[in-house]
Amino acid sequence: MSIEQETGGRLDSDHTLASVRGGDGSFGAKLRQLRVRGGLTQEQLAERAGLSANAVSSLERGARQHPYPHTVGALVAALGLGGDERAELEATLRPRGATPRLPAMPSSMVGREAEIIDVVSRLRSPSARLLTLTGPGGVGKTRLALAVAHELLTGFRDGLVFVPLASVQDPNLVMPTIAENLGLRELGAQPLAGILRDFLRGRHMLLVVDNLEHLPDAAVLIAEQLSSAPRLRVLATSRGPLRVRDEQVFPVGPLTSDAASELFIERMRQAAVEPAEDDTAAIGQICLRLEHMPLAIELAAARTRVLPPWALLARLDPGLRILGSGPRDLPERQRTIQQTIGWSYGLLGLDEQAMLRGLAVFSGGWTLEAVAEVREQEVRTVLERHGHLVESSLVVPRRGGADPRFGMLETVRAYAMDQLTGSGEQDLMRDQHADFYQRLAAAAGTRVWAPAKAQTEVFEQLEAEHDNLHTAWHRLLDSSELDRLSEMVRALWPWWMIRGYLTEGLDWIAEVLNHPAPLSPGARGGDLSLEDASAGSGLPVTAALAMLALLGLGGLPQRQPLDQFRQFRAAHPGQRRLSEKRQPVRSRRDGVAVQEVTKRTGAGEAQHGGFDLEFAGGQ
Repeated sequence: MSIEQETGGRLDSDHTLASVRGGDGSFGAKLRQLRVRGGLTQEQLAERAGLSANAVSSLERGARQHPYPHTVGALVAALGLGGDERAELEATLRPRGATPRLPAMPSSMVGREAEIIDVVSRLRSPSARLLTLTGPGGVGKTRLALAVAHELLTGFRDGLVFVPLASVQDPNLVMPTIAENLGLRELGAQPLAGILRDFLRGRHMLLVVDNLEHLPDAAVLIAEQLSSAPRLRVLATSRGPLRVRDEQVFPVGPLTSDAASELFIERMRQAAVEPAEDDTAAIGQICLRLEHMPLAIELAAARTRVLPPWALLARLDPGLRILGSGPRDLPERQRTIQQTIGWSYGLLGLDEQAMLRGLAVFSGGWTLEAVAEVREQEVRTVLERHGHLVESSLVVPRRGGADPRFGMLETVRAYAMDQLTGSGEQDLMRDQHADFYQRLAAAAGTRVWAPAKAQTEVFEQLEAEHDNLHTAWHRLLDSSELDRLSEMVRALWPWWMIRGYLTEGLDWIAEVLNHPAPLSPGARGGDLSLEDASAGSGLPVTAALAMLALLGLGGLPQRQPLDQFRQFRAAHPGQRRLSEKRQPVRSRRDGVAVQEVTKRTGAGEAQHGGFDLEFAGGQ
């Protein structure tokens, strides 16, 4: 029986993944082109892929939209597509409006003309495969990288892609983050590194990878991609060299004294403050005290809304003496940035200081409503105090519109986190952050099967809060809140499946299953080991079964998840064994639960649905 027959032909907009409308450059047109090139009829392709001929016809005509990743994977396997052809087909699956874009310059570039010319020249040289901009935090590495990329917009046939890694803490998420920014999705059981390698091979492209210093293993993964893509170039930013082969290092230093003063004056004017003639000397002295560091200068210039330069200079010196030079074992550049941010922090009122400290628990940005919930304050109060932080350049807008998002520079966030830890508020704020995002996930889980427009809104919200969900998950995991974690999995697994985050979902499930603390009987319908959950190449099937078995049957919707599981199984008919090692489940209760899962997803087969399970006696 085909996937469409088992699910009533539901490949519609209720399960949004990507548009496949017929027409030049669409998924349907590319599928037909590849089928004809392979000498196959629609019926022959359908038989090979385990689909109905009507399903193939509908996909080619664009009558059926939004194929699941495993459906596309089955078509790729049936067509026997190589790397380039597979990449061409996958490229048509990028959601509308999700085509990677180079971020706009946040403000004008001052004092870096020579560096821009030098870096652009190096990247145009065939010998520059990987060029790393190095320097202290706050020196302007990201801004320089963006300026260079904008100069090279027409210099690479296949374009430029900006990949921010500041909020990525797990090295295993580097490749998924790069793939996401390229518009790629996991398809079937092929490793993501292989999908990336196939996509990048032969492309003339520039990847701008920002903030690599905290992910040393990521440099090796990027170097491996470079080795199989001779025309790929990577411009990276890091506080130190990546120390991989073929790397060229470009140190980024402080501004010259003239450029530093020019930057200060320009940022004053952006704050609607016009410098007076007698401010020149004070501005020069301020820049000298700040060692001509761009971030420090911008933070100082923002304060001219309140204090003129001479008054700022008078406050700057005692403020730095109070803060001291920081621990001797810190690099000098970090002491300088900490002093500068600490000085700006000291000029805030007590309420604004508490607000900045609390914002440190967010990852990847936040909304005002999220801050109000986490801090348990009225939105009006948050708006006022948060506004002071934006005006002080300690918080920066990330996205406008009806529901704007905000964030902090990583150096500012690190300082705020230190202050939060020292205040004794860290545990409370992390707990309240985890509580809010666990509730957000649960609320999203009630709407993931909504009609297309509403479902898209839910998925966009989850995408925007991806990093915060990770942070909340790990806080709950550290606190052994396994029942609440299982609720998050129950809510998020449709998003993982539909949007192609199976690897991430499987990792989360494994963390719960292998945690030493026990799950409550209500949360554990069955218990699978990590080895079970990642057995062989049948990742989508075992992932789906692991989700169902972990969460128990009581909280699952009655139709959609089971239908989706049947789709996975139909696309992988030879991958039905839960584990080649036939490991017993941990208890008779768990065995009964897993048996019930397989019976309910059996689609007319024997009670165990074709899965080879061994039940053990237990409590």
